[in-house]
Amino acid sequence: STVRPIHRLDRDTSGCVLFAKDGRSQFILEQQLAANELKRTYWALVKGIPVPPADTIDLPIGTHPTMPNRRAIHIQGERAITHYQTLKAFLPAAASLLELQLETGRTHQIRLHLAHLGYPIIGDGMYGVRSPLISRQALHAHSVTFYHIKNNQEITVQAPLPADFSQVLSSYNAN
Repeated sequence: STVRPIHRLDRDTSGCVLFAKDGRSQFILEQQLAANELKRTYWALVKGIPVPPADTIDLPIGTHPTMPNRRAIHIQGERAITHYQTLKAFLPAAASLLELQLETGRTHQIRLHLAHLGYPIIGDGMYGVRSPLISRQALHAHSVTFYHIKNNQEITVQAPLPADFSQVLSSYNAN
């Protein structure tokens, strides 16, 4: 049968992706996504300590004027909304672990929003700087919450942090 992804992750982002087993399920889950009933929670390790520690980023995203594989904040872009809260601040390292929830799902949304605010994701070579601590952006789709197709029961699935992300967190915790 056909694999039907309900949402997707950027290349090198780890974690949860929700798939539908059939067309009817896909339709229902896509409706939940459009109605913002399907919740996607991400964890990101960023440079800096966000002020305020929790906020909503509401900045439109469109294609980059000169680099087609990138996105940019611009007035003619599509509305993009990201909510964040600081889970832990690593003061000597000037880094933070953030939990983020998407209200919209634009390409590179979390990475671009955080970089635009001055808190790029560690290891993100496209919108921030590469890191010797991790070979990709430290962004993880931590959980997805949705309503079961048949009984409408709320279901949350979580993906454990992969080893590379855990090792970076351990190195910051040790300092």
